[in-house]
Amino acid sequence: MSFVANQVRVLVAEAVEQHEPAEAAEIIERAILQSDEMFRYLMTPRLSSAVWELIKKRRRETVSKKPATFKQREKEKESRAALGRAAARNWLAFKMHNGSALGDANRSQLQSAVEHHRDQSRVENNYASFYAMISQSVGNETVKDVFTSERLEGIAGRLGL
Repeated sequence: MSFVANQVRVLVAEAVEQHEPAEAAEIIERAILQSDEMFRYLMTPRLSSAVWELIKKRRRETVSKKPATFKQREKEKESRAALGRAAARNWLAFKMHNGSALGDANRSQLQSAVEHHRDQSRVENNYASFYAMISQSVGNETVKDVFTSERLEGIAGRLGL
């Protein structure tokens, strides 16, 4: 595990153990925003996806409602091919969870990335289950109208959060 990954892990563990969830979230967010290394560690893997989503959204917004001519279709086809080539080149530069480029990664670094993302997905799945369980009891009210912190802690504990 990289130094920054360990810093994030410790930060989250300490905040969650010592504070209520809302306060822990504020502490974690503030610390991440104050640390360029932690911010890059967490956000770099998401940046490429976000950029491509922006590009796709913009392309959808600018698509004409009128039927395209043959020339327009050919131009769009070339444009899609160029985007595909750019994306393929981009994968070698894609920043992994540890900040290194995918193209520079060795087997050990790739295995570390597999572990990291599997752990992340387990945590995210646990949070999804947590929110789903809570949502079943909350109608038009807020969570604090229905649950106590202790009851939420019990649910979180059963899910390993």
